Amino acid sequence: MARFKNSLAFASLLAGLMIAAAPAAMAGPWLRLESAHAVIYSDNGEKKVRDYALHMEVFNLASDKMFAEIGDTHVEIPRKQTFYYMEAPREFKLIRPAIANNAFSPELGCPDYGRSYFSVMQEFNNRSIDDRYINADLAYLMRSYTGIKIEEYFSKAPPVWLKAGLQDYFMTMNIVKGDVVVGLPLPDMMADENYHIFESSMFYPIDDIISGEPMRSGNSQVARVEQWTVVSHLMSTPEGRAQLADYLDRLRKSENKITAFHAATGLDDAAVRAIYDGYVHKNVPFLTYHFDVAADGDMAVTRLPDYGQDVPLMLAAVRTCPPRAQGETLLGDLRALSTRFPQDGLVGEATALAEIDFGDPEHARANLDRRLAANPQDVEALLEKARMIIAIGTAAGGDVRTARYTEARDLLTEAQTLDPGNIQIAYALKRLRGPVQFFSDGQAPKP
Repeated sequence: MARFKNSLAFASLLAGLMIAAAPAAMAGPWLRLESAHAVIYSDNGEKKVRDYALHMEVFNLASDKMFAEIGDTHVEIPRKQTFYYMEAPREFKLIRPAIANNAFSPELGCPDYGRSYFSVMQEFNNRSIDDRYINADLAYLMRSYTGIKIEEYFSKAPPVWLKAGLQDYFMTMNIVKGDVVVGLPLPDMMADENYHIFESSMFYPIDDIISGEPMRSGNSQVARVEQWTVVSHLMSTPEGRAQLADYLDRLRKSENKITAFHAATGLDDAAVRAIYDGYVHKNVPFLTYHFDVAADGDMAVTRLPDYGQDVPLMLAAVRTCPPRAQGETLLGDLRALSTRFPQDGLVGEATALAEIDFGDPEHARANLDRRLAANPQDVEALLEKARMIIAIGTAAGGDVRTARYTEARDLLTEAQTLDPGNIQIAYALKRLRGPVQFFSDGQAPKP
């Protein structure tokens, strides 16, 4: 375990492990990169998107190593996560037109499609991020993506304070190629001149943190630093990680959450405040790892056609539950693109999804049948076809609805066999429970 010295001189220690902020470049053609865990769309050029993909693959390796010590399970998600690595924040307005200029969300979720992740080459221009110590471009992305690792390694959702603390702990992970530093301070605590913002005397009783009271009352700033302090302390040593694992095990056995915390960690108010004071006046612990990874890893890069529009972001917009008016506008644009690129897979997929959600679901059939003919085990295509059939049945009503729901259930069952942990499949099956009661013979089979 290394220590983060409370000095600006630390910048030189990690000079070889920083990814410096780069000036904006002209947006290039869109690329699609597929790696072991991700599908990435980017207009930042091949070198940058390869570096980005490598960064996320190493993040997976490092976080897997640490979560394995505190988790009680590992249900690896078989499907790859989708990332959109944009040249500038202005591009995000295609996805959320009402968002403020120069802003974006690192994660958007939709019950039908799951999560999509976003980052830009030029991060928020957020002055609280000090890029001498962390990669500002990816910090918020890693904070959001840590939620995926929590789902993989914990059979029961951790308490809110712990989830937030783990996300803050991993968001400052610094990665260059295979070299990793984990546990750097929160962005607001980066430089010496910012430490005076927080004093341990401002901290809440630790029992309030464990119960979640400060977050419920809206006093989140101090609580965030306090819960990060606890997580940092526990994660920085093997003994601390064992204590954290013990705490979570006690919770799974339904032990009182406050009693479980004190029994497992031995931390009280005085101890937590002493830890933080040590961080402020002495140093902060951090961990270093090295992973032997190939420069390119297992990556396949495809240059997408010159559509004249940002089709990957149009797909992202459709997959993130846009308002109906925006969805109908996207559908009109995608129908026009379909006439120009009738055989293009990306245009076809985006158009099919938009038809299901905002247009004529039957128009999605040809694209989905073509995808399933090419790969009968394409889980996403099976799910989308089931959603198409549900939409058709809902609109028709009566016995047609009965038949279509049965057909959709069969497709969803097949998809669930291929990907048992897929939340979107479970969600689609759950939605059938209400409408399926309209079976003409009054007997509704259980999903």
